[in-house]
Amino acid sequence: AVGIAGFAATAASQPVWSLYSNVFGVNPLPLSPEAVGALTGYLVMICAFGRGNRIARWIGPAAAILLFAWGVALNPWWVSSQWPFVALPLVALICSEGIFRLWLLPFLAALPLADGRAIHHGFVWAPGNLYPSYSQLGAVNLARHAEFFASHGFLATFFIGGGIAIFVERYLFHEIRRTLLRDSRTKALFFASYACAAIGLLQPLALYVALLCFVGGTLVVLSDTALAA
Repeated sequence: AVGIAGFAATAASQPVWSLYSNVFGVNPLPLSPEAVGALTGYLVMICAFGRGNRIARWIGPAAAILLFAWGVALNPWWVSSQWPFVALPLVALICSEGIFRLWLLPFLAALPLADGRAIHHGFVWAPGNLYPSYSQLGAVNLARHAEFFASHGFLATFFIGGGIAIFVERYLFHEIRRTLLRDSRTKALFFASYACAAIGLLQPLALYVALLCFVGGTLVVLSDTALAA
C-alpha cells in the first residue's frame, strides 16, 4: 500500500516546484534525477513485493507497462527527451521479477547509445553546463559524473555506509545475509541499482536513480531484518 501510494503521488507530481526541482538548483538539468529515482524505486517495490499475492502480483507489471507507454507516447517529466529513461519501467520490471542477471549489465550500459547521441555528438567536459559551443549541447557531459560523486547524497551514503561497515558488529551483517537469502524480493532494489549504475556510465543522470534505489533497498533490508529478529 505504501509503495502504491508513493508511486501514484510521485508519478502525478511535477518536481519542478518541489524540493527536487531540476530548474532552481545550481546546475539546471533536463529532468529531476532524484524524483525519477523515487518513481523507479516505488515501481520496483510494487512489482517485487506484489509477487506474494495472486491479485497484487499483476498490479506491478501493469503499472510498469502503462508507465512505459506513457513515456513513449507523451514524453512526461520523468523522460524529458532523455532517451534511456523511457526504458526504466522495463528495467524495473526485469529487476523485480527475478530474471535479472549480471550478464545484462553490458547491454544496459550500451542502452544510452541507442539514440545515437554519443555517436553523433561525442563526449564533452562541461562543468555547470558551460558547453564550449552550441553544437555540443547534445554531447554526453562527462562532468556530470564528477558532479554526482561530489553530491551531498552520494557523499552522505558513502560515509554512513563506510561507518556502518567499520563500526557495526558482524552479527548485523549475518542477519542481513539471512534476510536476503530468506526473501529474494528484498534484492530487487539492489538489482535496479546495479542496472541504473550501468546505464549511468553513458547517462550520468541515471547514477542518481541508482543511488536512490540502493538507499531504498538498504532501508527495506534493515526493516525486514529488524522485524525478523
